[in-house]
Amino acid sequence: MTVPAPRIKARRLGLAALCAGLAALLALALTVALAPKEQAVADCAAVNSVARADEERMTGTAGSVPTAEAVAGATAASDPSGWSAAAETGPIELNRVGVPDGPAGFTSALQVRHPGAQGRWAFALGQLASPQGFFRIGDTYRMELWVRNLGSDEQSIGILLADANVGSRPTISSQYTSGPVPTWRLLTRTFVATAPGEPGTGFYVNLPPNGPIDWQITGASVHRVAAAGTTRTTRPASTRIGFTAAPGTSVAACAWTREVGGHGWGNGELQTYTPNERNATVDGNGNLVITVRRERFRGEDEIERDFTSARLSTLGKVSVPSGSYVEASLRAPTGSGLWPAFWLIGANFPEVGWPACGEIDVFEGRGAEATTARNAVHTSTVRDPTEHVQSGWGIDGGTAELQEAVDARPHRYGVYFDQSVVRFYIDRVEVRSVLAEDAVAAGWAWPFSGPQALVLNVAVDGWEDSSTTALPRSMVVSPVEVWQGAVPR
Repeated sequence: MTVPAPRIKARRLGLAALCAGLAALLALALTVALAPKEQAVADCAAVNSVARADEERMTGTAGSVPTAEAVAGATAASDPSGWSAAAETGPIELNRVGVPDGPAGFTSALQVRHPGAQGRWAFALGQLASPQGFFRIGDTYRMELWVRNLGSDEQSIGILLADANVGSRPTISSQYTSGPVPTWRLLTRTFVATAPGEPGTGFYVNLPPNGPIDWQITGASVHRVAAAGTTRTTRPASTRIGFTAAPGTSVAACAWTREVGGHGWGNGELQTYTPNERNATVDGNGNLVITVRRERFRGEDEIERDFTSARLSTLGKVSVPSGSYVEASLRAPTGSGLWPAFWLIGANFPEVGWPACGEIDVFEGRGAEATTARNAVHTSTVRDPTEHVQSGWGIDGGTAELQEAVDARPHRYGVYFDQSVVRFYIDRVEVRSVLAEDAVAAGWAWPFSGPQALVLNVAVDGWEDSSTTALPRSMVVSPVEVWQGAVPR
């Protein structure tokens, strides 16, 4: 964000006044030059840089990362015990073999063979030691397997964690490879556990169900690893984007742009966003109040709608650098059809468009589901920057139950993002993570290595019946705060 130039009043200055003015300009220039490399807006009460304090490093959940291995018989060092295999068309042969050319020093492997058939499924399953206690929701793990295909067919093999019926899954993450690969290849996937393990959870090797199978596998592993984005701190925020103007007035224009219009905003929304204080105002207590109203209104785009609301963005004015945690405390409105949101959009949106710029939905409410807080990431595929893909909002998780309505009291909704992970928090407790490794493996772009702008809005959803929802209703937002390089305790 650039610091706006000071405004000079259009009047003649005396010599003393001129000197004073030059001194003030020099002082401002020195202030900007000597300021820390954190965002600040001169002469703008909306953004205040505050001093940093010492960080505290936290790795793992309890200060250390256990190195225990979950897979029993990971390399079949003596025999295939702990492993089983099956296919729809009959049994699969499992044998322990020596592999003097094994990868990473492994000297034994499992030979997995099947004469060939036209079935729908085939798998090998490795037993895990105590899966019920090993996987803890929110912790980060890595699964690995070395494989090589001694056959000639274009076959696919993959790894995941599941029981024989592909249930009891602590994560939906998986990793696959295909093709006639006579050399060893490592399959690996880092993931965050989204469910606990169950007694039947095992190391599931998804084998090709059609044609002859002749694969060797070794080095099966599942272990906990240190997670990106887990630096914790007790220092204050490095940047605060506040709402400190006089009550009943608008937000500071040097930080926020009021986006207006009634064209549906790509979601079939029913409201018109207006520039009026009756839809977005500062309450005098340091909060922003966005109010949705049932009223006929024709906006500047000449589109007439039955609802009014507000949408505020910092695009082009304030951006949050990658490697930051951003948080706002807000009390969101409920009621069928209401769609309150706090989200980030790539600062390069004007250049690359959506979804290539990326979007992080820190919080979205669904008015009819009063106790649910949703989150999501949106991006494009690598092959097509206009092709939208998403994780969250019920797809691969993305919902958190608060056990109370989101308008019962304020909650702190936050997100940490960088080149490797997006981590979502509610009241500073992590509720979900999306890993760049998973996204890239799926062919998705990862735009979250770049800066993000902030957006706050309350929409009226065209997919829900809002006719019985009593209006007006408001979303109350506290100052948005940013911590660079750490998540506050």
